[in-house]
Amino acid sequence: PSSHKGDLRGIINAIPYIKSLGCNAIWLTPIFNSNGSAQIDATGYFAYDYSTIDPKFGILQDAKDLVKAAHDANMYVFLDGVFGHHGNTPIIGVTNGDEVGTTGGYVASYPGSLAFFKDVATYWIDNYEIDGWRFDQAYQLSENYSRNYWIDIREAVEVKCSERKAAGCQWGTLGYMVGEIWRGES
Repeated sequence: PSSHKGDLRGIINAIPYIKSLGCNAIWLTPIFNSNGSAQIDATGYFAYDYSTIDPKFGILQDAKDLVKAAHDANMYVFLDGVFGHHGNTPIIGVTNGDEVGTTGGYVASYPGSLAFFKDVATYWIDNYEIDGWRFDQAYQLSENYSRNYWIDIREAVEVKCSERKAAGCQWGTLGYMVGEIWRGES
């Protein structure tokens, strides 16, 4: 319902223009299925299924085509992973179909959610050859702020990318990671 009306096909069509600007990477906003009509759902920030694309953005084949078109243009693709919160319903797994239940509304629960989100992060690298992740509100990937599980997800991504590199894969080997934290604490 936003006024932007952008989708994955539009990005594919714009890759030559993006490349002409001197860009070497595309960082997508969250594209996972949010299954809602509120404006925040339209942005993908309240995903409930990390194995499908929100229909507002396209379908899984569009995601595959986008990554291929970007790679053909020698550009990287980074996904935005919202692994600290999700919609107010249980979320669906990508590799085994298990659900990770909600805790108090829409906050993921660590360390309980860790295995699930490691699977999500490596699934998209292995199956769609994405080149990295940006983690929205990375401070939410913690247990009472005493341990940040972003580190564990990063390590899983590094292992997956190393495996792909050792297997001779050209893409899905970078494992670029950035975490967004808008807090003053160190």
